Amino acid sequence: MSNFRTKLLGLAAVATAFAGISYGQPGVITCAVSGPTPNPSLRAEGETELLAQLVATCTPNAAANWTAATTSGQLILTTTAPITSKAVTVGNLPSNEATVQVNAGAGIQGVVNGSQVSFNLASLPTTAAFTLTVSNIRVNASAATNPQITESGILSYANQSATPPTSANTSLTGALPYNAGFVLQTLGATSLPPFTTNNYTVCVGNVVGPVALSATNTSFQVQIKELVGGAFKTLTDEGGQVVGANGIGTANTATQIQLTLGNIPSSATVYALQAITQNGTTIAIANSTPISTGPLNGYVGFTPTSGTVTIVYTVTADAAVGAQTFVSPIIVSFAANSAPAQTSPMNVLATYAPTGAVTGPATSVPTFAASTATAVNASTLTACSTTLLFPYVTNVSGFETGIAVVNATTDNLGVIPGKPSAASPVNGTCTINFYGNAAQPTAVTTPTIGAYTSAAPTVVPVYANILTSMIGSSGFSGYAIAQCNFLEGHGFAFITDTTGTFSGTEGYLATVVPASRNENNQTGLTVSIAPGGGAANFGVATTASGTITGLIANVGQ
Repeated sequence: MSNFRTKLLGLAAVATAFAGISYGQPGVITCAVSGPTPNPSLRAEGETELLAQLVATCTPNAAANWTAATTSGQLILTTTAPITSKAVTVGNLPSNEATVQVNAGAGIQGVVNGSQVSFNLASLPTTAAFTLTVSNIRVNASAATNPQITESGILSYANQSATPPTSANTSLTGALPYNAGFVLQTLGATSLPPFTTNNYTVCVGNVVGPVALSATNTSFQVQIKELVGGAFKTLTDEGGQVVGANGIGTANTATQIQLTLGNIPSSATVYALQAITQNGTTIAIANSTPISTGPLNGYVGFTPTSGTVTIVYTVTADAAVGAQTFVSPIIVSFAANSAPAQTSPMNVLATYAPTGAVTGPATSVPTFAASTATAVNASTLTACSTTLLFPYVTNVSGFETGIAVVNATTDNLGVIPGKPSAASPVNGTCTINFYGNAAQPTAVTTPTIGAYTSAAPTVVPVYANILTSMIGSSGFSGYAIAQCNFLEGHGFAFITDTTGTFSGTEGYLATVVPASRNENNQTGLTVSIAPGGGAANFGVATTASGTITGLIANVGQ
């Protein structure tokens, strides 16, 4: 059996040449390691992140009296994160894309086992200096326990010297591990509503067609943030340092950024820009055809599935230097009254794609760990409603109450003088509940109250009826609340004596009230009066101490 000598590759704390470590029979060979400065950034989200290329310059010791010009050997590299270099097939045999070259010769593929990769070397020079270049070492950065990823190596070789070196002419030189990469989070996202006040109401809808795009129909914007420059890569740049046959050193996809939109109305169509460019870096929705005309020119439409829309952007150019931010406007388009109001907002989560669990050599490069980030909130679809309080209604002892509700979603009372109302014409109904001195009558839902438009001037945007006809009985006194599913609702009531005992009719306007009044929605109130020394003496111009604790209601909620 061959007598194997070992040599620990020199490992640099910084990427400069360091003296190697001789191991086993010292003095037989010396290696120094070099690499790029600074360390490459590894995506903390990535499971197939490419380490820096390692170059070792090795010098055999002529005094070892080698008997042959070459000898066989083995190189074993160990990293501080699991190695995930892609599995490939070479000559119908399973292999790995991890590659070592001797003097820039043909690549030799490695065998991966956990955090180690080994290379069998058939011919190592013994009479001349040579270089070992290690490429395509990928690691699971998401599983790293330390942000600094280091690499160390052992070179074992068959000693063919006629006279084995003695301890008198050998030495052991220490060095630190070679820094091969540093793990950083590289993807972020925020949601930015493009307007200060979001009056995004379901009865108005958000149909985008003949109208121009503006802040009012852009539902929200997503900022996709490249937190580290160069994290977003093209297909070529996702590949390894050495590319060969059988898929060695090649990537399956460019970097992909996936936007997952949640809580989207099923009746909506979502539109996103097909391509976004920032300082020479471009991301685009792959395999998509953008709309080519009209206000949605350049957008791609999506139909929600179970309230979710998935949009995948692929990096098509990465010429920019430094981290980039891409703003993606999102339009949620739906017809008036086709979507329900929301108790929670729409949301968006930005992640890398594709995701998977890589526990050994990868099958697809790149692959990313499933994100644990929380979706950020975007816009909310609020209900179109008006709540009207009729504080006194009665049909007791010959009295009768008339109730009228008007749909004023179109009129000439605009927020700007001379401009029409900002509310869109929306037809709707009102549900009226009665509370009083008897068992609560059945709630009454009005027929559709049409919104007046110039196209249909005969429409009467008013519902009117008397209390007895509405509840089907007499002898009731109390109050009524009308909840209407349109904006700009107004009400009027009048009370009259049908017996003629009392003359005249009394009328009043209904009060518009908040749709919900939660008395438990209170905020703690604590008032402290700082002491100035001595006993408290309230009512006198002096300082005192005391604490008042109580509750204050949130007005209007």
